[in-house]
Amino acid sequence: MDDPGTKTPDRNVLPLGNGAIVRPGEKTTIVGQPINGKTLNIEQILLTQSLVKVPPKHWIVNDILVGDRSQLEEKDLPGWLFTTRGFCGALGSMKLTFEGLDPVDHEHPLKLVVSYIGPNPEGEPFYGVAIGTASVPKPHLKFRSELISADDRATVIVKPCIQFDIEAFKIGRSPSDWVVCDLRINGKSQFTQTFGRASGGVAGAMFALDARDGSAFRLIDRCPVDGTIEIDVRYVGNNPHGSRLDALLMRRGGDQMIVDSPYCETRFTKKRSDLEIL
Repeated sequence: MDDPGTKTPDRNVLPLGNGAIVRPGEKTTIVGQPINGKTLNIEQILLTQSLVKVPPKHWIVNDILVGDRSQLEEKDLPGWLFTTRGFCGALGSMKLTFEGLDPVDHEHPLKLVVSYIGPNPEGEPFYGVAIGTASVPKPHLKFRSELISADDRATVIVKPCIQFDIEAFKIGRSPSDWVVCDLRINGKSQFTQTFGRASGGVAGAMFALDARDGSAFRLIDRCPVDGTIEIDVRYVGNNPHGSRLDALLMRRGGDQMIVDSPYCETRFTKKRSDLEIL
């Protein structure tokens, strides 16, 4: 841990501080930004002594922020908590690790607010590192059906091929041209009631990207790695040739990455003439 530029296995080391002098009585904000588009889950912050011999007890960590959001309820922590050994006493050793801090990325850097309380009236340079693991990308899935005409009732089948906690289903292009009759995960309906002949389904505008009420169509069940997501739809637009359903499955806790679904199939189950005219 002596070299702030090193990278340990499965861990990423984020340098904090460039040797700028922190004077007594002044709170100084030290900023660390990941590079190469990485997002880090910070697990530990250490005050290093490799470049300058300043004992950790000469520092106070006043606050820890990610972006502009404080991560601490109790502030003004003693510097000895931020060492590899922690504090050794009669009852054993104690050191500080973190779990559940906000993810750190280029837009939301890690900020350490520190104060120098040592004996040097000129202050001392600050050096530290943050250690964390890179976040696993959680992309949203987009998919496009085959051409569906007004005479068809179709089931669009998506297989994420990864464990997928669905937060919302949204229709991208012309949502008012569609009626969503059901949405199932591994054969189980996620609607609060059965939508069929009695109700005619749910208007596609409820699932528009910019819709407010109902736009976040929240689901409960988790789609497992080998699971399927089935969406029963009808086309009600004006195009005599029909249209393709362009849609998005939003992943709970997902990032800004959107990828194509690895599997998408369209099955035609019923003709409009077989359905009750509502």
